[in-house]
Amino acid sequence: MSRNTPPCLKERMWRIMEEGMLLKWVRLLLSNHPSNGSHPSYWISDSKGTLWSRNLDEKLSNYLKEGNDEGLDVAQAGDLSWVIIRPNRFEASGGVSDRLITRLSKFYREQNFRREQTNKRRIFNDSQ
Repeated sequence: MSRNTPPCLKERMWRIMEEGMLLKWVRLLLSNHPSNGSHPSYWISDSKGTLWSRNLDEKLSNYLKEGNDEGLDVAQAGDLSWVIIRPNRFEASGGVSDRLITRLSKFYREQNFRREQTNKRRIFNDSQ
């Protein structure tokens, strides 16, 4: 682990590994909080759920809290713009390119269409 990894994140990761639980994702993110010193912000997803550092961008933190579905991944650019990937949707901050938003929107639209078609086939086959 990096020497800049926040101590509380290191502790959680070691505990998860010692208990033989699943560590899904760890993201070290840029911090824009002056009290953070040299430690980056973080987001972790593991068998116990998700957790993020208190010094994470306030809007990003609020979007992570408010989602009724699990955040599958979080990405952040150097300009602090971010994207949250969820099972059936995404959320993006201002500053994310229109091209990326268009591609993600298309992906989720197509994914939803495929899911609906599969469900219709299952219903039809079950009625036979």
